[in-house]
Amino acid sequence: MIYANRGAVVAKYSRAEVSQLIEIRAALEGLAARFALPNIGLSELEELTHLKSRMERESSSLSKWMAAHDAFHNYLTSLSGRPLLVRQTVKMRFMLLPYYREYYSQSLEMEIFGLEHEKLIRAVELNDPTHLEQIVRRHAIINVEKVADLADLPPNT
Repeated sequence: MIYANRGAVVAKYSRAEVSQLIEIRAALEGLAARFALPNIGLSELEELTHLKSRMERESSSLSKWMAAHDAFHNYLTSLSGRPLLVRQTVKMRFMLLPYYREYYSQSLEMEIFGLEHEKLIRAVELNDPTHLEQIVRRHAIINVEKVADLADLPPNT
């Protein structure tokens, strides 16, 4: 939360709340991908591929990789043409940012050569909205338990 003349306060969520936030994010991003599919042509597919390559190039810097990762997901979601849905997915990702940052910094499991995001691109190419929605949901919910476990740790553990 941000308070006038008082700065910002980062909300601390319980393990159950982090799990729920990840589940909500997965559902929203899956829905956005379904809506985006009819709007994805060759140039949009090339942009997704470019953004995936950017993630790979930034893999040596956690903050740069996370920015590139968010850019990939924000772009895919934006193709849905649903601004309210886009704002909600961005909000979910922002709420979860401290937990994912901690998870990635502890596990060093950012991604192996863009494999997960390559699966998303391949699902787009199949042009099957149900399949794409399922793949995006599965992608968003990967490691939900490991990330949620971080909610139980004291700060800076």
